[in-house]
Amino acid sequence: MKVKRLILKLVFICFLTVSVLCIFTSCAGHSYDGTATAYLNAFTRFDYKTMYDLLTPGSQSAVDYDEFVNYHKKVYDLLKVQTVSVERGETVDNGISKSYNYTATFHSSEYGELSYDMQFEVYKKTDFYLVAWTPSNVVAGMNWNDRVFSSTLKGNRGEIFDRNGRVIVKNDYAITIYGIKENFKDNLPAVSTLISQILGTDAQSVYDKFSKSYGDTGIFATMFKGELTKEQEDAILQIENVKINRDSITPIRYYPYGDALAQALGYSTPITPEDREQEIYKYLADGTRIGRSGIELQFDEYLQAKDGMQIYLLSDDSKTKTVLYENPAQNGYDLKLTVDILIQKNVTSYMNKNFNNKTTGTATVIEPTTGAVVSMVSYPSYNANIYAYDKATNYGDLYENKFTPLLNRNIQGTYPPGSIFKSIMATIGLDTGVVSTSTIFPYENEIQNYSYEKDRWRPKGSNWSHYIVREAFPNAGNKGRLDMNRGLIWSDNIYFGWLAMKVGKDNMIKYANKLGIGDTFLFDLPVKKSQMATEFSTLDNQKLLADTGFGQAQMLFTPLQLCSTFSMFGNDGTIMQPYIVQSICITDENGNLKEISTTEPKVFKDAFNKNVVLQVRNILEKTATQGTGKSGVKGHTDTMRIAAKTGTAQTGTTSTGIVGWYAGLVIDGGQKDAVLVSCDEGDLKFACVKYIFSLLKDGSELTEENYG
Repeated sequence: MKVKRLILKLVFICFLTVSVLCIFTSCAGHSYDGTATAYLNAFTRFDYKTMYDLLTPGSQSAVDYDEFVNYHKKVYDLLKVQTVSVERGETVDNGISKSYNYTATFHSSEYGELSYDMQFEVYKKTDFYLVAWTPSNVVAGMNWNDRVFSSTLKGNRGEIFDRNGRVIVKNDYAITIYGIKENFKDNLPAVSTLISQILGTDAQSVYDKFSKSYGDTGIFATMFKGELTKEQEDAILQIENVKINRDSITPIRYYPYGDALAQALGYSTPITPEDREQEIYKYLADGTRIGRSGIELQFDEYLQAKDGMQIYLLSDDSKTKTVLYENPAQNGYDLKLTVDILIQKNVTSYMNKNFNNKTTGTATVIEPTTGAVVSMVSYPSYNANIYAYDKATNYGDLYENKFTPLLNRNIQGTYPPGSIFKSIMATIGLDTGVVSTSTIFPYENEIQNYSYEKDRWRPKGSNWSHYIVREAFPNAGNKGRLDMNRGLIWSDNIYFGWLAMKVGKDNMIKYANKLGIGDTFLFDLPVKKSQMATEFSTLDNQKLLADTGFGQAQMLFTPLQLCSTFSMFGNDGTIMQPYIVQSICITDENGNLKEISTTEPKVFKDAFNKNVVLQVRNILEKTATQGTGKSGVKGHTDTMRIAAKTGTAQTGTTSTGIVGWYAGLVIDGGQKDAVLVSCDEGDLKFACVKYIFSLLKDGSELTEENYG
């Protein structure tokens, strides 16, 4: 019995020994190639247990099983590896070992195929062949204690340039006066006071800015290029531990020309949690700027950079970096505008100096043959650099200012065109054939004399009870009979009120459509609609119809559309669709703009034939040299041919609201552009348009005036 038990025990021990040996030898194999094949097969299956069992004792002593698994999973999870394939390479016999070269291809659900050339060695250990393992067998380049990270690679938002390549919105860095916080534990108040005295600022604000700075570095002040003088810089650098940085600490979206074109350019600010609720912003990295208004908003999809991704290994000393995967960031597209920023800035500066909060106003310059906007000033403006930093500064007053500087009056303000419309009304009259340029107003029994006013006109049989169209120059025999020439040159209301009634309601509606009045006015920025009347049925009222003939009643235009319409006198009766973005570009490796998409000029309306337009333009030339437009072109008509029309329009229901207009066109002797100026005080318009003509004449008065 005892012998039987002993035999059974020996059989069990032998069976157990054989089983263990079978398990071990099934992993290790009895050859170099057997072990290499077994390891690589397990590697492609993520079979970490089999892989670990094939390691040499020295490798297993360097890393336990959990650490071994963790090495792999940290990398593969970050790379989002789904499967692995292996291609065997050369095997090198080293005598005491064999080196196996192979290419491992990781198939990632997000990053595609990632291939690395790798190698391991197999050693003979007693009767078995085992793998000498290091972290480089997880992924090429990995060393002991390396850490794996992923980071977003941020691209740069596209920049904006004027027609001549001058940068008008750029990515830059502010001049930053800073120090390490640890160095100012005991003397921060004194240093803040000293810096504030040098810069001429408030000591408390300097102190607060430094104290609230994030991280180990404290910022005393930030300034734009050109704001810090050499004397101030030298004085600041004399303060112990205070430093100045110009190109790495404080990124900004910088507007070198300050208030020039601010409303049209708009601004951008960093993404917010609320923005992320929108699908288009969902995956943008923190700190990414989003367009909030103007061109920055309307072209945000082009200006927006596409962030990249980098997955890398970082050494234990944080010095050596091995990149495992990189998808480079793509910078946003740049924009090239049609605007000449020097004209824009000079006109803005002129208005700042001469309008000086006495009035609001606009100045628009357009190329008649293309529709390209050369300048588009809305006064008052604001310095766009309040939005240069990640957090807007000093902008509260803009919302409280009664002159509404944030409003782009060129495209969002609508005003009665007043006598500017007489030039268009004259063209309508000629095009319908109801009058010629020599058609005389029928005076007989039509003029009524008032002792307290100039001569006025009320049609026979009309029931007009309160407002009667007046003649600009009553009984002015020295100026000739009241025909279209005299009506335009001296801006007579009677003639064009009468002409509108003669043309009739149906034709007025027809030409409103031909001119695009009331249509959506296509532009790179949203534009309010113009109107001839709130409802065309109101033109059944003969008084309103007559008032419409000289740009009053219910007629409204934005300055942009009025300038664009007037520009037909420089383009044979064709109104071009205005645009301000000339092209979408990339910046090449040499820093040069390369256009990838260019705006082609488009016709907005083919309104009139050339012959009709030239007849009216000839009269408008006389308006500039003999009539009401003369004051705006003094000193220019000797060398320039200019067509012009002035206007004064009543806004609202009383005479307290007035807008003064001046429309001009350079026919010869300068840039052949159309110009429109508006302001609340009529006399200022003449000096302003005269200044603009001087800029268009030969450019000699343009100055490179900016903020550094």
